[in-house]
Amino acid sequence: MSFSIKTIDFQKERKECARVLLAQPSWVQEDWDIIDGLYFPKNINKIQIFIDNVLEQARIKKASLVVFPELSVPDTLINIIRAWAFQNDCMVLAGSHYANTEHGYISRAPLIFDNNVYYTEKIVPAPIENSPFLGDREGLQSGKNIFIFKNSHIGNFSILICADYLDTTKQIKETLYEKDLDFLIVPAFQKNSSKYHDRMHVDCDNSKNGIYIIYVNSVMDGMADGKSSLFCVMDNLFKGHFHRKGLAKTTHSTKILEFPENTDFLTLEIDIDEKRPRLGKNVTAKSNVRVLDPISTQNDPETNIDSMRKTQMLYIKQTIRHSVEKLMAKHGLNDADWIKAPSSQLFLSYIAKSLILTESEEHEDLLNAFFKFFTPRADDSLKIIQERVAITPRKQRKYISICLERMNLIRITEFLKKL
Repeated sequence: MSFSIKTIDFQKERKECARVLLAQPSWVQEDWDIIDGLYFPKNINKIQIFIDNVLEQARIKKASLVVFPELSVPDTLINIIRAWAFQNDCMVLAGSHYANTEHGYISRAPLIFDNNVYYTEKIVPAPIENSPFLGDREGLQSGKNIFIFKNSHIGNFSILICADYLDTTKQIKETLYEKDLDFLIVPAFQKNSSKYHDRMHVDCDNSKNGIYIIYVNSVMDGMADGKSSLFCVMDNLFKGHFHRKGLAKTTHSTKILEFPENTDFLTLEIDIDEKRPRLGKNVTAKSNVRVLDPISTQNDPETNIDSMRKTQMLYIKQTIRHSVEKLMAKHGLNDADWIKAPSSQLFLSYIAKSLILTESEEHEDLLNAFFKFFTPRADDSLKIIQERVAITPRKQRKYISICLERMNLIRITEFLKKL
């Protein structure tokens, strides 16, 4: 069982502080299918709503990196996340998924950035992923590729999928620690997080130059116990604040933060240059880790109700978006009937921007059709050609409005305006 470590140089300017959003989804047994002895998520609609919510928070917080746990993102959603990441200049570790290759299933974690996808593979399958039925191509095979990402917005980092972090026979982790990492990220689907936390505390404490270790896990009865955490060295003065908020719950001095119950995500601002804070403080000293989300309201009933409303709205938005995507796939942006009127062309142009279709030939056809309704002026402005614009008669407009009202679509129309 051999593996290779490859280096990717992003050649980006490193930020002084990295904004990192960590996601921790919750599951029930019915959200999963067992195929060839492996767990595959099947409730895609639920996953998309969760991902949309997390990515919207990342956009608002201007995060440089978003991290999802092991097995939380199906490969069918990678391209959607890639488009979002490119649009927002953000890196996304899209959990992991099982990929069926000619040699059997492998587990891989996609790191998405700058319209590219880099797949870190799981070298050591977990016991639950090992099947005794080898002739039926069941269970997980060993992967081969691990990456070190250099000169990113958050510095240098690497990814180890769950069991790879605990393995001592391959010296994977030890090899990575020699590469002067700023971050080591461990996406997991694990019911006993404490054994990871124990090792992470030791590794963090022993790191000569300091390192931030990120552990992200899911929540599911009997399968995953959550407890997503951040490990680092921190000045005792600031560590006390994390204890006061109930985030630092154990005797591990380097476990600065563990997700409270019922917490889906947390956004952290991390000082990359202060991985091991200097001795001696001055009046400008501040914590090398700062939490951007309110902690005291996580379990507040009003907050939970508000969160439910947001989830319902995201569900509605996602349902409408899927319907629009199907229509676009069927008709395209340049459908002959749709582009007869400039109003519909303007609406289609908004859809093209929302679905990131502005680089397509169909979008170019749409723009060319739109400009046929105008003539250029000497001052670079455009004048509309009135006789080419079809106007719906007033009486007919009245009947259309009545029909829309009866069909209860007015509110949906208003909702679409906000998309």
